Amino acid sequence: MIHCVAMQMGFQSDVYFCNTMIDAYVKRGCFVNALRVFDEMPYRDLVSWTSMISGYVYEGNANGAFGLFNEMQKEVEPNEVTIIVMLQMCSSVLEVRQFHGYVIKCGSLIDQSLKNSILKMYTDIGSANDSEVLFQETPLRDVVSWNIMIHLYSSEGNTMKIIDCLNRMRCEVKPSIETFTVIISGLEGCEIIVKPLLGFMRIENREYAAEKVLELESDNAGYYTLFSNVQASVERWDEVEEVRSVMKEMNLIKHPGWSCLEVKGVFHGFVSGDRLHDQVDEIYAMVGFESKCIRSRKCLVIWG
Repeated sequence: MIHCVAMQMGFQSDVYFCNTMIDAYVKRGCFVNALRVFDEMPYRDLVSWTSMISGYVYEGNANGAFGLFNEMQKEVEPNEVTIIVMLQMCSSVLEVRQFHGYVIKCGSLIDQSLKNSILKMYTDIGSANDSEVLFQETPLRDVVSWNIMIHLYSSEGNTMKIIDCLNRMRCEVKPSIETFTVIISGLEGCEIIVKPLLGFMRIENREYAAEKVLELESDNAGYYTLFSNVQASVERWDEVEEVRSVMKEMNLIKHPGWSCLEVKGVFHGFVSGDRLHDQVDEIYAMVGFESKCIRSRKCLVIWG
């Protein structure tokens, strides 16, 4: 109705109005109407083309999106937003590489959002090598860049790379709640690693992350204890008691935390507070020394 009234009032030649109508039709799933407005426009600017390409992307029409993108270049130069929209249609490493090359050629790779979008597409299609190359070649990396790489290693289940990435990230930017949520999801079942991670988080973030941990393994007594400790740290004693009641009802028993390592083909196991190893004095001395080194470097290292 609004469109009809506006047409009667002569707004069909107003670029701003037509762009608004295209966007509105696309968001409401009225692709045919959006295309009609686009085709009837006497003049189309960058926003017109990008909005219509978004319509094809929303419809999942890759051929239409790529076709319109090629046609667009005959009239106006695509910008960073256009490329970010087009990246959503890439389904192969070759297609992402083509857009990556196009961006480098146009000198648009200075845009952080665009770099992150390309990085994310490389990870989404499973091209770890391309992701790592682009990441290493990026001089300024924000928290989004680091989270994308951590998500990549998390999806691979590569614990060592997750931890290494977090260590390096902390030297450049402050991890976000999304960072820890992704890490915890990737370290599902690794209670001995998850615990130290929560210790580096702010109180309000610990609670959120602890809840996510419980969602991963609702029958893990260690995670219930972890959640209880988080609540106790902010003196929410009613919730602490509730968690303990749930554990009792579910007959969950918290076993002592343990870890193991291999030295020259021999596995050594350690229980929390264990002093039964025949080299216990040397081990504790070394742990104390390494702890001091870590604190002096202000760098996170997680033992597991």
